[in-house]
Amino acid sequence: MHYRASQLEGKLFLGDETKVFLEFVEHDYEKSISNRARTSFKKNKVRDLAILSLFLSSGLRCAELVGINLNDLNLETGKVRVMRKEGKKDVVPIAHF
Repeated sequence: MHYRASQLEGKLFLGDETKVFLEFVEHDYEKSISNRARTSFKKNKVRDLAILSLFLSSGLRCAELVGINLNDLNLETGKVRVMRKEGKKDVVPIAHF
């Protein structure tokens, strides 16, 4: 495990907090937005929940997250390959919650 990943261990938004937040997004968020926004939300809901889950369970920076492709994810090992600042490659664990 690389330096940044090891520094984040134990500091991620996990457990009940994560579950409550993701359940809110999945079930209740759309009740609080306009009809127009709701249409877009429903269209992208599964994708957005996957992105939020990865973001919350990995500690990735936003710039690192947007650079990820599906082939960078290894769900069997629970790791994701990312490109860090200055072009440094890293493998980051994905926490389970």
